[in-house]
Amino acid sequence: MAINNVVSVQRNFLTRNRKIAWTILLAIISFALFLGVFFAGIKAGLPLESERKLASKVAKEFIASCPVTDPGDESARNACGEKLGQSKLLTKVMAPTFVWGRQVNVNDYDVVKNRTMTKFNPFVWRKLYASTFMFTGTFTVEQVHDWQGRLLTVAHIPYKFRNKMDIGSYPYPFWHSKIKWDTYQQSKELLVVINEGKIYGALRSLEQDLNRDYVSREWDGRWHWINKEGKAEPHVTLYSALFSKNNPYVEQLDTAFRELEVNSREYNCATCHHPSNPAKISPLGFMIYPNQTLTMRHKIVSVIRSDRMPPAATIGDAPHNTQYIPPGIADETKRLHLLKLAETFEQTADKALAFEGQSID
Repeated sequence: MAINNVVSVQRNFLTRNRKIAWTILLAIISFALFLGVFFAGIKAGLPLESERKLASKVAKEFIASCPVTDPGDESARNACGEKLGQSKLLTKVMAPTFVWGRQVNVNDYDVVKNRTMTKFNPFVWRKLYASTFMFTGTFTVEQVHDWQGRLLTVAHIPYKFRNKMDIGSYPYPFWHSKIKWDTYQQSKELLVVINEGKIYGALRSLEQDLNRDYVSREWDGRWHWINKEGKAEPHVTLYSALFSKNNPYVEQLDTAFRELEVNSREYNCATCHHPSNPAKISPLGFMIYPNQTLTMRHKIVSVIRSDRMPPAATIGDAPHNTQYIPPGIADETKRLHLLKLAETFEQTADKALAFEGQSID
């Protein structure tokens, strides 16, 4: 009897120990799985509260910098652009190359595969483009996955558009395309797209308010013009409008750009790199306006150095009378001269941006 009791006690003891051991083992496995998911999530940019907090800070920065005023108030626009341009937060979190366009599909915030995108230096976009918006004071934050499974954190910031300014106060004539002009005026939100702590792009929302005050404009076919005072337009595209008055590199940069632009005309660079985008480049980079060409400064040097542009072409009317023209600049002396001009433009632009406290990509 005593022996049976001892055996029974031992069995109960072993059973309890097994249960405890299994409980501990399962706890360890669960914790290990949690850690794996957690760190994988950080690597893949999965939902993190810090990302939502960043989106909220970004939205509040736009709202505080650009409150709603009269849509024709140029001084308010300038003040907005100055605040956005000098924002330490936005300078820190915006990617070196920023893309901007319109949302094409509902709930699609992927700025990589979107074919409407144009790339900009973030400082240029903030001062020149974002400043055309006025923010109503509210915002929401959403987290969604793109087609590659990456988590995108999107700040939805309702806005109104400054549609009554002088035509030279816009980065270029948006009204060359009715679709574009309409989306600027009638889109309800600015959608700021964040991934892994960086703002990679922004979109004008697909959702529109057709009851907004609408201003019709007709394009006269000109990308550039001279105003009644004899000054170049659009005036906001000039370096003097972008950089601070005490920036010592503005005049040098303007000279460098003009020399590069004049010498590149025979290669028709601006034929493709302008707002109408006949070659359907995505993302598009502009080469017809001084401050918007800053985005392309490194690329221009790269393609001239590697002799990859102009692209290959064929000339002739019939299949048997065509001639293949290889890519690049045939005259080596001209190529080297153009490369030197491009390098001067690139280096001077870097100095001008650094003076403003902007990151040099």
